[in-house]
Amino acid sequence: MKRLKFDNLNGGVSCKAVFLANVVSKFDAPTLNIVCFNTKKEALFFTSDLDNFFTDECLYYFPATADSKSAQSVKSATTKVQRTAAIKAIDAFENKTLPANIDQAVEQGSTNITKILINKQLSAINHPLIIVSYKDSLSEKVLRRSQTTNSIISVSKGD
Repeated sequence: MKRLKFDNLNGGVSCKAVFLANVVSKFDAPTLNIVCFNTKKEALFFTSDLDNFFTDECLYYFPATADSKSAQSVKSATTKVQRTAAIKAIDAFENKTLPANIDQAVEQGSTNITKILINKQLSAINHPLIIVSYKDSLSEKVLRRSQTTNSIISVSKGD
C-alpha cells in the first residue's frame, strides 16, 4: 500500500483529483485506492472532481450512515445504498468474485438496482477501484457476512 500526502498542492480539490487520476493511471494492474478526507464536504467535492476522470465502475463514495444533519429518510436510504455498493465493490475487488448466478441474484432483489450494482462489481474487478470517504464514515464498524450468517437462529414448528 502506498501513502500519498496532498498537503502541499495548490488549487484545491481539483488539483488533488488530477494528481490522483495521474497516479492511478500509471499502475499496470488494478489497484484499490482509499482516499480519506477530514470532512464530508471535502470528500463530496473530491468525488465530484474524480467523476470527470473515472467511470462509475471505478469510483465509489463511502458515506457515514449516522449523520446528525440528515434526518430525512431519503438521505438515509441513499447513504445506505452508497455504503453497501462501496463495500460490495471492495469485496469483489479483493476476492475477484461475483455471485455465481447473476440472473438469480437479480431475481432476488430490486431488478434495476441489482443489475446496476452487479455490472459495477463486474467492471470493478478489472479496473482500479477508488473509494472516497471521510474520517467519520471510516470510524463506523461494518458487519461481515459470516458474522451475520452465524448469528441467525432457525426456528421451525415443533422445535
